[in-house]
Amino acid sequence: VAADLAPEHDRAKAIASVVVVGTLGAVFGPVLAPWEKRVGVAIGLDEFIGPFLFAALFLLCSMAIISRWLRPDPLQVNGQLDPQAQRVRPSQQVRISAGVIRNSPLAPLGLAAMVASQTAMVAVMTMTPSHMKDHGNADLSAYVIAVHIAGMYAFAPFVGRFVTRVGQVQAVMVGAVVLGVGTVVTTLAGYVPALVFAGLFLLGIGWNIGLIAGSSMLTGAV
Repeated sequence: VAADLAPEHDRAKAIASVVVVGTLGAVFGPVLAPWEKRVGVAIGLDEFIGPFLFAALFLLCSMAIISRWLRPDPLQVNGQLDPQAQRVRPSQQVRISAGVIRNSPLAPLGLAAMVASQTAMVAVMTMTPSHMKDHGNADLSAYVIAVHIAGMYAFAPFVGRFVTRVGQVQAVMVGAVVLGVGTVVTTLAGYVPALVFAGLFLLGIGWNIGLIAGSSMLTGAV
């Protein structure tokens, strides 16, 4: 959506400007979690259910804000939304979208970059706290995740300019290398917390590059 109204040369920067706002959620999320746990217990839920309850409420608020104020639809503003188009079933929409992606030389690469970046980042990041707990570094895991999240979001404006300067395909390749290096460093870290910090930070940066480059590439291709 961030890219819908952006000209081609500003598409990556437009996506980056929205991604960087995620830093606020990434910071406030962990800060609010203890309070959300207490609220969950107070209303008779397991303490770990509280944060999920609030996550659902926040997502519903986001949906309401977008539905109410994102008017008119950005695609309608730039003339890419046909007001006479007929609605189709979700299964048909998926099939139509898949066909559009297949028929574009760059769309599959953009989609693959987004999916691979997300998969690699989540797979390593979610296992890191358990890994550090097993090695007696449980207290450090929160700080590692904080550094990781900073890599994911805080540098988005710089990544957007980088993608614009070097090109989307080259940026996807760079993101893949950074993700790979971060994964290898984290895997080989073992009992060395400093390497875990470095690996998770690189993993966040790699995800950022892959997401922004892949998103702008997919949007431009279709």
